[in-house]
Amino acid sequence: MKKILLSLFVLALSFNLSAIKIDFESATLGTTGNVFLNTGNSGEGGVIANTVTDGINPSGQALRIAKAGWGNLNFPDLVLPEGAPANYAYWRIRCKIMPISGSGLDYPTLYFHSSTNTTSLGTKIGQMGPWGGTTLNKWVQCDYIVSNSTLATIPAGILALKFEKDGCEYAIDDIEIVPGPNVSVFNETFESYTIGSTGDVVNANNVFANPSATGNASAQAVHKTYAGYGVLSFPNITLPAGAPATYPLTIVKCKILVMSGNDVNYPSLYFGSSTDNNLGSVIGKIGPWGNATIGTWVNCQYIINNSSLATIPAGHLTIKLEKDGCEYAIDDIELFSNVPGYNLGTGVGQVANNTSAYYYNNQFVMSQVAEQAEVFDVNGRLLVSAKNTSIVNLSNLSRGIYIVKTQINGVKSVSKISK
Repeated sequence: MKKILLSLFVLALSFNLSAIKIDFESATLGTTGNVFLNTGNSGEGGVIANTVTDGINPSGQALRIAKAGWGNLNFPDLVLPEGAPANYAYWRIRCKIMPISGSGLDYPTLYFHSSTNTTSLGTKIGQMGPWGGTTLNKWVQCDYIVSNSTLATIPAGILALKFEKDGCEYAIDDIEIVPGPNVSVFNETFESYTIGSTGDVVNANNVFANPSATGNASAQAVHKTYAGYGVLSFPNITLPAGAPATYPLTIVKCKILVMSGNDVNYPSLYFGSSTDNNLGSVIGKIGPWGNATIGTWVNCQYIINNSSLATIPAGHLTIKLEKDGCEYAIDDIELFSNVPGYNLGTGVGQVANNTSAYYYNNQFVMSQVAEQAEVFDVNGRLLVSAKNTSIVNLSNLSRGIYIVKTQINGVKSVSKISK
């Protein structure tokens, strides 16, 4: 088996990596579709017709596991190479799971492993708890970001999954590994802002000294004394327009610390794209906590191409913690991309058809030459003008928000950046 894995690994590296997905559309009903079922019920299960073709999983067929039994599923067709999590060849592992029957099913855990054979679970890459209260016969999208793994090196092997809920009957579908690497292109830590300022965050109370080092060693964070279903608006974090499936940004992350409040359990966290200081268009939401622990930072992340939007509109990032009366802090607003060379800096967008642009290292950089590029302050004063260039030097401008007007191949566009 190890020789087979090595050969497959070398073959995978001989070509550009692409997403590898296993579904069961062409599998014969009753078979296991080349998946090894090492469950506590002698591997009982097989491909069935999908009876719940909802928005999450419209597939016609899926794999049924008669009894989870704390056992594992091994996928010899999903070969994982060796590598460090931070720059791993695959940045994301995902699947869809639907509990069908069983008792005591709330709060299951899903484990992702790399195994050297088709029977053992192998080395744990990571785990996630995608549910709170379980809803039977409802598909759940499960995602794990490989760079979150605590392993120094992920060993070569095949993907193995374990759904940890004894006695649960469930279905699984669309098991997928997605190529990377996934690279951080923007991170706002609030370390450079003056204590007492708002740190360019609209509706925040102030930047203050981090009240808890548990889960976040940063010295400073942004303080919100009363959530009150309000919105924090980040006008310096500009989001481009685009379809979620091909969006240049892959993940939006932040850290949140619940400081005080009554009934702070089970909050929801929304990420939006807005052209004003309201929430705007909701990209997606997560429920990062079960029972909230006051005084402990929670790392929250949302995978953007899970969004149900047909098109994410251009705007700036907004975040809403939906828990009335909760006092909290927020820190480390971070965005990721797996587009090679993509750099968000503090502003990004499509400035013309098929032309990307971003601010980085005191420059406004475009992927094509612009006949005309002009930079204005928020009061409309022209500050910089350039012709026939793809790079506009902004080193003489002070920190702030600017408007860039460009003309590329006759197409005029307007972008907002923050330096």
